[in-house]
This record gives sequence, C-alpha cells and structure tokens, in this order.
Amino acid sequence: MKQQIANIKSIFRLRSTILITVISLFSMALFFYLTTNYKLIKGNLGWSHFTIILGLQGLISLFFGINLSLLYHKIKLSRNANYKSSSSTVFGSFLSVLVSGCPACSITLASYLGLSSFLSALPFFGIELKIAGLGLLLYSTNYLAKNLYTCNTR
Repeated sequence: MKQQIANIKSIFRLRSTILITVISLFSMALFFYLTTNYKLIKGNLGWSHFTIILGLQGLISLFFGINLSLLYHKIKLSRNANYKSSSSTVFGSFLSVLVSGCPACSITLASYLGLSSFLSALPFFGIELKIAGLGLLLYSTNYLAKNLYTCNTR
C-alpha cells in the first residue's frame, strides 16, 4: 500500500495530472448534480438514503478523477497500457454513471436504456450497483497505482 501512495504522490507533482484530476472530478460531480433530483430522493427515500447517495457520488467523482490521471500517466509512460486496468476503469465508471441517482425518480442513463424498473426492484434502489462501481474504481486505482512504473512485457 505504501508503494501505491508513493506512486500517486509522484504523479501529482505534475501540473497536467492535477489538471486532469480536477477537470474529471468536477465533470463527474456536475454530471451527478444535473442528473439527480435530490429533493425527490430526500422526500421519497429519506435523509439516510440521500446522505449515502451523496457520499457515494462524491467518492466516485474523486476516484474517477484520480483514476483517469493515473491511466493518462500510465499510457503516457508506456504507450501501450495494460487493457485489464483500462477496462476496469471504463466498466467501473460506466456502472457508477448508470445509476447516478435514484433510477426510478431521476434522469439517469438507466432510464434511457429501459433499466429503471429493474433497478427500482432492487432493495436499496440501485445503491448496490453504485457500491459495485465504486469497488471497481477502487480496484482499478489500486492496480494502476501499484503497476504505474512497471512494464508488463512477455
């Protein structure tokens, strides 16, 4: 774990990495803000559900920004980044964005895909998928940070 933190600190000394992180973090947070009806969530599901959604959206935005900057740095270093880390970044981000708010009462990507009735049937109204997306982002961030300066050649 010390190696991952040291690698993350080393790339955040670069201005381009900080810029990528800040732009992607605020872009994801803005997307969450624009596509989630917070008043409706507070009224229908209560403050605890609202707080959990808000916290998960903040964590997803943060790790999405860090993850994109790590991926950018890894691609810049190796020019052929490992597809395992790239695919988990993309899949985790997509899963997190898919259920950005309450899928039954907000404008989400899930409602455009016709999945809102399926997600409404889940016991926690899509928080399970948001946690799974955050887990994939954490795995991807850990994997990228651990293997940032290593080259996987055969």
